[in-house]
Amino acid sequence: MKKDLGKMLVVGLIMLATVGLVLISGSQGLQAAEEKVTLRWVCYIYGDDVPLEIAKECIKEFEELYPHIKVEFEWVPGANYWEKLQTQFAGGQAPDLTVCNLNWVIPGAARGMFLDVLPYFKRDEIRLDKYFPTAVDPWMFEDGLYGVSLYGGTNSTFAFNKDIFDKASLEYPDETWDWDTMLDAAKKLTKDLNGDGRIDQYGVLTQSAIHTTPTSFIRQNDGNVLNEDNTKCLLDQPEAIEAIQFLGDLVNRYKVSPSSALLVGMPNVWMTGTVGMRYGSTWMLREMESAEFNWDLARAPKGRTGIRSVSCGANDWSILSSTNHPEEAWQLAKYLSGEKGQRKWMRMGSMPGLKSVALSEEFLETHPGIDIKVVLTDISENGRAFDSTPKLGEWWAAVNAELDLVWIGEASAEQAGKAAAARVNKILEEEIEEFGIHR
Repeated sequence: MKKDLGKMLVVGLIMLATVGLVLISGSQGLQAAEEKVTLRWVCYIYGDDVPLEIAKECIKEFEELYPHIKVEFEWVPGANYWEKLQTQFAGGQAPDLTVCNLNWVIPGAARGMFLDVLPYFKRDEIRLDKYFPTAVDPWMFEDGLYGVSLYGGTNSTFAFNKDIFDKASLEYPDETWDWDTMLDAAKKLTKDLNGDGRIDQYGVLTQSAIHTTPTSFIRQNDGNVLNEDNTKCLLDQPEAIEAIQFLGDLVNRYKVSPSSALLVGMPNVWMTGTVGMRYGSTWMLREMESAEFNWDLARAPKGRTGIRSVSCGANDWSILSSTNHPEEAWQLAKYLSGEKGQRKWMRMGSMPGLKSVALSEEFLETHPGIDIKVVLTDISENGRAFDSTPKLGEWWAAVNAELDLVWIGEASAEQAGKAAAARVNKILEEEIEEFGIHR
């Protein structure tokens, strides 16, 4: 009996040892498998080396946090990148994570290109309200979320040249300003400095593309580009027509703003110091800070309705649905859109989408000498995301083609608005049929 017990004890010990070896070897096998995970992360060139430096810093820190994940970063030309990405996806050669422009996200999501990350947010208990709504809403499509924040921002940042205002003895813009206050100042700042009959100092500079200054002005006039469920274009409505006409009049009637045709091929006219006020984008701030004149930011002027609305949208990081490593790609995306990543990317000059970073003293210190808080106030209190649909780029192009005729004085806002609405409505109908959208 004792011998049998001894044998049983020996067998038991051998079995335990064997199980232990299996667990150890299995653990080592998993670790070895994890160490082989490599992610391709692609970003297009922004114009200088700062984003590349930031990306390298992010990779170094991320790989320290996740030693089993190796990140290969690709820095590619921006021209035709969206077309290239679609081709790569179709051919099974797409990266795991990519930078994504606002007008690519929903078109890509509708075609199944991007991974829905909303389940990961829920699983990891990351609250979306930690981000500005305008850094989340543009990437939502049919109850899914197809991007994480690279940065947030607005296309209605309102800047003014303090030197020009001082020379004209004008008060700086404040919260009481509306369209008419802005127009009055623009008239006083527009000058023929050389006495040769040509304007060489303009009062105000706007942006012409529909998703920039025009959308903000339309909303400030209690209108919108699309209706609430994105089934109909509203550019033929009185509110939109009035706002578009006002912008056209700045160029053609009041002559306080340079025409888009005049600016073709020219250097950044704001940087020449010959513009009194400017509607621009937050991602222009880093370049603007190298200006050799004194300037500052102010709240975007209200519409005649009393509405102060700024159109917001920015780039994001999207995970390709073809990735072989969705969990690891999510960890990288989560890092980039979290505090560690956002604190690095804020050096680009734009607004972090994460509220805690945007409101931090560290971020405010990246914009010395300018009142960046007014932009944060506009985004948090008056920011509205762009209207976005699967054929966004297509109908943006259609609208811009019609509005360009207003900016050069060859069509009225009513004519352009009606023509644009007809073209957009046709595209929206095609979307429903092509993508089976339920609205």
